[in-house]
Amino acid sequence: NQNQAVFNDVAVITVNVPAGFAPIPLLLSRAPQIGDIFDIFGYGFDENGGIGELKSGQMEIDQVTSNHIFSEFDGQGSNTCQGDSGGPAIYVLNGSPAIIGVTSSGTASAACQVGDLSLFANVQDTSILDFITSQAPGTGAI
Repeated sequence: NQNQAVFNDVAVITVNVPAGFAPIPLLLSRAPQIGDIFDIFGYGFDENGGIGELKSGQMEIDQVTSNHIFSEFDGQGSNTCQGDSGGPAIYVLNGSPAIIGVTSSGTASAACQVGDLSLFANVQDTSILDFITSQAPGTGAI
């Protein structure tokens, strides 16, 4: 289901001062797989209608294509919502966090509720990976 899919939905931001934390590498040694549990982070709407406070949670991968990672919210765990776009999807491999995707879009008709399908830009997509590494040479990978 790619009706609401946005392709190549990533950005690289360059800052002039240290960010105060170590960069998180990209996961390139293994493809994201159906059933993987990953962490999400965002400032979007929460279950109480609040917005602007960093929240985190976990989701499960339901489908993977070369361009996207899909996760359908079934009422358990967490979900993305409006305002979370651009946030990282992080998988922990052997104790090390790595970015597998970037929050991109969701199913508008489900409005962040049960049945919402969240889409994440897959950082292993060739065009996305080429863009990231061209803008941020030396990007780490595991």
